[in-house]
Amino acid sequence: MDDIFGRVVSIFIAVCIMFGMPFIYMTERAKSARQMYILSEVTHFVDSVSNIGFIDGEMMRSFYGEMSFKGSVDSITILHESDEYAEAENAYGEPEYVRVKTYHDETDIWSVIERGEDYKFLKGDYLKVTVREENAFSLFPFLEDETVMAVYGGCIKYETD
Repeated sequence: MDDIFGRVVSIFIAVCIMFGMPFIYMTERAKSARQMYILSEVTHFVDSVSNIGFIDGEMMRSFYGEMSFKGSVDSITILHESDEYAEAENAYGEPEYVRVKTYHDETDIWSVIERGEDYKFLKGDYLKVTVREENAFSLFPFLEDETVMAVYGGCIKYETD
């Protein structure tokens, strides 16, 4: 009886491995291909913005359209970092300029674009785009699979008038 039970268990394990492992392998390859596609789109977007110095409505809509093409991207974060100089007094009461970093996210960018204007950058500003897929496929439903699909950034090379 123990010999039959051992054979049944070993056949069950062999079937699970024989059909389960290729499924896992193909799922990981599909995920890797999707990640490469998203990274290339994010790279194209950031590099084009960095080369021209502004974002218009068509660029943003086309980027969001490409990212939501398959419907699995849940979070796109765009961060604009710029340096501003503020006047402050030093210990002797004399005025001096202090560099202050300011950050703008995609809501600030969308608010400018919705007014019909281009969102403009200054030379030396930094743009960072993060794309996350939060509802990715997982073999174990109790483990959350929050995968960072792409993070890419770049310095603005040219500014617009």
